[in-house]
Amino acid sequence: MATSTQKVNGSGNRPGNYLINQQMNNKINIIILVFFLLFSCTQDSPELKTNPEKLYPVSVNGKWGFIDKTGRIVIESEYDNVWGGFSEGLASVMIGGKWGYINSSGNIIIKPRYSCARNFSEGFGVICLNDRFGFIGKNGELKVEPKYNNAFSFNQGFAPVKYDGKWGFINTNGEMIIAPLYKSVRQFSEGIAPVNQGGSWGYVNSSGLFVIKPYFNDAGIFSRGLAPVQIDAKYGYINREGVFIIQPTYQFANSFSEGLASVKMNNKWGFINLEGEFVIDPQFEAVLNFSENRAGVKLNNMWGFINENGELLVEPQFDKVNNFDGGYAEVKLDPKVGQIDKKGKFKILLDGRRFSSISLFKEGFAAIKTYDNKSGFIDKSGEIVIKPEFDEAIRFSEGLAHVKIGDKWGYINKSGNYVIEPIYENASPFTNGLANVTDNGKVGYIDKKGNIVIEIKFEDASSFKEDKAWVKVGGKYGIIDKTGDFLIEPKYEEISQFNEGLAKVKIKGRYGYIDGSGKIKISPEYGDASRFSEGLAPVKLGGKWGYIDKQGNIVIKSKYDKSFPFYEGIGTVILNKKYGFIDHNGSWIKKPQYEWAWYFSEGLAPVFISSKEAKNNIVMFGSTISSRVLEWIVGVSQGKYGYIDKKGNVVIKPEFDFVFPFSEGLSTVVNYEYQGYIDTNGNYIWRFPIL
Repeated sequence: MATSTQKVNGSGNRPGNYLINQQMNNKINIIILVFFLLFSCTQDSPELKTNPEKLYPVSVNGKWGFIDKTGRIVIESEYDNVWGGFSEGLASVMIGGKWGYINSSGNIIIKPRYSCARNFSEGFGVICLNDRFGFIGKNGELKVEPKYNNAFSFNQGFAPVKYDGKWGFINTNGEMIIAPLYKSVRQFSEGIAPVNQGGSWGYVNSSGLFVIKPYFNDAGIFSRGLAPVQIDAKYGYINREGVFIIQPTYQFANSFSEGLASVKMNNKWGFINLEGEFVIDPQFEAVLNFSENRAGVKLNNMWGFINENGELLVEPQFDKVNNFDGGYAEVKLDPKVGQIDKKGKFKILLDGRRFSSISLFKEGFAAIKTYDNKSGFIDKSGEIVIKPEFDEAIRFSEGLAHVKIGDKWGYINKSGNYVIEPIYENASPFTNGLANVTDNGKVGYIDKKGNIVIEIKFEDASSFKEDKAWVKVGGKYGIIDKTGDFLIEPKYEEISQFNEGLAKVKIKGRYGYIDGSGKIKISPEYGDASRFSEGLAPVKLGGKWGYIDKQGNIVIKSKYDKSFPFYEGIGTVILNKKYGFIDHNGSWIKKPQYEWAWYFSEGLAPVFISSKEAKNNIVMFGSTISSRVLEWIVGVSQGKYGYIDKKGNVVIKPEFDFVFPFSEGLSTVVNYEYQGYIDTNGNYIWRFPIL
């Protein structure tokens, strides 16, 4: 750890206050691994405060507990989730989908019964029941009835609450002492609070009377008698009479902390004193406010710490840092997270990121990839059961998984031992006892001992299904059996695997279906078609999709923009660019309303729900994706993914940025900064941050 006292002369943080706005509800379920709860704090999250008891959340095998500043486990990891650290002697924890509170000994003080629970402040804890917010005392007694759309902690005897779309304030008796009239508010400080009325910010006192009229574009909380405000696109500082003491000349400005305030000029951050004089010139890419005589600063894309004289005490070398608290600061040195003391020495250093990608479980195993691009397998507890030592690893099927070393593929068993050495250019999962492999550009089939049972000679070939596989010869497709004999000679432009005794074929640009002898059972008259499932197949006729039975009868008329195969008795369809679900009779299970939906698996279907839909539809809370794909997903999403049951009820809250269908009781989900697995109740089995 390099340290120095080199003299330098300074996050783009907004004014250092807590902004409460229309986005707050989305913050409730953010989960961060080992200290990253602190890293994720923004002015939109006033509940995430410092942890005076110095116990920190830690995740072990998908369960949460707490460690002290030495890294010693103080409270065993046995909780499904936690909300921040300890505050006023209590910490909010989740067990079985419900939230309650424990003390610093790990004893349950308030039984888990709430759908959310936030940290205590001034003797009150914010809780929610049935999507309504209220407050409880430290013995669990109800102090303020859950009736608000949102609520945040008490500060100076007042708590912001949202009612019927507007924000106001209540006192500790639960009385609405400032009516809900405002679009946004910030917490009380020095006896007054910033409020947004009609798009402009001003300040009200505890009686709700304006002491500074609303005409600012932005306004922060008071500290040392001054508050940052914005007017005409510039920030300055006013006193309690609304008079500018420091003229508006800055791009951004934060509240004062320890006598200094961070301000931004010419796209660089520095620090001023109470007279508005620069004591540390603007030179940093981002900064944190001063805490315990130190401030985090960012130079050349790395973070370090300075003192009030601008001297570098800890050289910039971290990916992220948080303020000092009790003599220690949380830091991130990718992929590690931990703490440093004021001399810059590590006290705790933990592996904060486990895998760069994960896949669905098959046969009790899921393929994973580490950040050094090595692949292996985990079990359902998240433990590595096959060491990541392969360049690629694909799911288990019939007891074997195909893996890649260098540019060659082979097969391993569940002990991680090679059953078939990596000698092939390509490989596929075993089905019906055989796997197709590629050598010298040609495809054939091997058995589980690695014996070639069907000569490697085809241009292309599928896996076996229903003891049949399609192969390509001379640009045409035919069907072979497990001995390699042709059941149907290669003559089709396109052919699919057999499903329920029929295979889709393409003849002269149109689609029909053949049986196992090659006889045409349904004439090729469709513009497009898909496989049979549950006795029905989606087909396109006249520009619209419907369903036919195995005799070619139209069972559900062609009226959809797109239709998909049935799963578990339900078909997914698109109508007017919206996804919905139908039964075998074509009756609606759920009318089209989703921007996206997948098929039902294990009784649930993934759906994409916009913010508005999520608010109106929640009735109960309860293959591999890479970080690059996640970046795209998050970038385009204007809502969240959740799950519905077969009655169309949302049973797993839409809080994910991407999801997959369930497999073996678990689904892979991605949420903001992390990915992991949930069960069919929506409870996390385990999760970890992503790049």
